[in-house]
Amino acid sequence: MTPGDYLVKEGDRTTTVYVIVSGRLAITRQSEGVAMPIGQHEGAGFVGEIPVLTDEPAPVTLQAVSACEIHAIAGVDFLTLLHECRDFERQVFRLMQKRVRGLESFLREREKMAALGTLSAGLAHELNNPAAALVRSLSELVPAIRQLENMNLTYAQADVTAAETAEWQRVRDVGYETILKGGADAVTVGDREDALLDWLEDYGVAKAWELAEPLALAGVDPATLARLMSPWRDHPSELRDLGIRWLALSFEVMAMIQCGQSGAGRIATLVKSMKSYSYRDQGAQQIVDLHAGLEDTVRLFAFKLKQGIAIARDYAATLPPIIARTYLLCGVFALGGGGNGASTVIRPGLPNTEALLPSLT
Repeated sequence: MTPGDYLVKEGDRTTTVYVIVSGRLAITRQSEGVAMPIGQHEGAGFVGEIPVLTDEPAPVTLQAVSACEIHAIAGVDFLTLLHECRDFERQVFRLMQKRVRGLESFLREREKMAALGTLSAGLAHELNNPAAALVRSLSELVPAIRQLENMNLTYAQADVTAAETAEWQRVRDVGYETILKGGADAVTVGDREDALLDWLEDYGVAKAWELAEPLALAGVDPATLARLMSPWRDHPSELRDLGIRWLALSFEVMAMIQCGQSGAGRIATLVKSMKSYSYRDQGAQQIVDLHAGLEDTVRLFAFKLKQGIAIARDYAATLPPIIARTYLLCGVFALGGGGNGASTVIRPGLPNTEALLPSLT
């Protein structure tokens, strides 16, 4: 055989055992359409005994890496020799056992790599949005803070009473709390934004649409703006609407910080879940909190949930930690369902059950 020639291809039906006198054969096996290398056979030796003994298709592909001298033995003759010579029989079965174990090890590693790929894809998917939000918030935060500093310097040069400043700060602080707590529902915020936009346009603020949204998110209404701006309505300088812009920009900065905190918190939670999840294959038995383990799994594989699927948690409050073989509990829960309104119930530790294992219904 010359380099590149195939001796046997995976899936072929063969009734021949091949004796390798010299040369090397590469061993590959298909995995998701890709030929994955397993090892090599070198002379002197023999190959092809597994299909002959099991009457199954060839489990691997054998391809010449170098020039090879190979002799073929008919399967019938090989079996006759095997039955007549006990020493040869023992040697063949020992070698066959070693090769089968090698194939099993390869398949296990491929399964682990596939599981790792799925886990990595899920983690990347879950990290993408909070990471993007964090980067976006940080990139916009610095110029916004600089603009606020310039506004503060301009305001400091004006003749403003301490009471007026305190009122502006009070409205700002109340708005901060509203943003951090999540504010009102989207419909209420939308209605408030429309009302603010009308008021800002009547007041003559340029690009009023840019200011209406952050003011609405902070819970500011037109009446509050009218009260704050009454001393400045007829002011000839930029101070006429500086307070409104300062207030809106302050709320934008707080919204950026809140978004960044939320993104960082989500990332920290996912990393913690990943760390906890990865520890579960260490040791034969560990003390396991089933609830925490299920939550980690749901966080890491939430991307697999189809749209419209809701998870209902039916956790037993009195379920204690258990001692278990954690690698058996570390599987991926395949959550699926139909259209809108479908649900998956996670119910660990049901009453009157002998095994405290999760059930999905």
